[in-house]
Amino acid sequence: MVLSVRNWVEVIPGLTSLGAAYYYDGKITIEESDPELVILKSLKYYWNENDVFFMLYDLLMLRIAPLVHVERLVKMAKTGLLSQDELILLIVVADKLVAKGEHRFKMVRKKLYKKGMKIQKLPRLHSRPSFVKHHGAEEAFLEFGASVRKFLAPSDKKLLTLKAILKRNGWLKLRALMGPNYRADVIYLRSSGAAKNVSEAARMALCDYTATYRILKYSEELEHLEKVLGVS
Repeated sequence: MVLSVRNWVEVIPGLTSLGAAYYYDGKITIEESDPELVILKSLKYYWNENDVFFMLYDLLMLRIAPLVHVERLVKMAKTGLLSQDELILLIVVADKLVAKGEHRFKMVRKKLYKKGMKIQKLPRLHSRPSFVKHHGAEEAFLEFGASVRKFLAPSDKKLLTLKAILKRNGWLKLRALMGPNYRADVIYLRSSGAAKNVSEAARMALCDYTATYRILKYSEELEHLEKVLGVS
């Protein structure tokens, strides 16, 4: 693992919380440690700061895909946070994860794909014809009308170990224990203090209020829940 130093972009803390070995020693907020939010916010960098995007790609392919709550990712993607180009990129990445054996990511294409979707803006460097010809075209983009350089094989050179990631990110740690689901999300948000009540937990987790209430009804009977779970 090699520490990576680069100019500042807003997702550096978030990617650091997910396991990127950026040189960052600042405080990481709950929002910045939100796995699905960080994933979606990092997609836009494919077009201009592609090393940031590929750090996310490496993390997903080699470390954290099994801990991503795919249903929540899809819900969040439908809130208007992404452009159509970013939705296409999310589908492309999800398809690659499915090909790797992460079959839960089939939901991304199933829920977000629309017939006739086409890339509107090509990445500045990776779409140059000479560049594409030399390195080969990324087949996953061809159905969306884009000819871009093939993605490089993922590398763990600038990634933390999974053990270090779980120590750093309490949200992912709880998912490792309970699975990437609403129960883990709701309990983490409440026990960490990010959500002050049922309504806040439901809103932040993108979970139904009634389901959130039921989850918390029993878990909150445990005193000092954050210590029991070992998250903060």
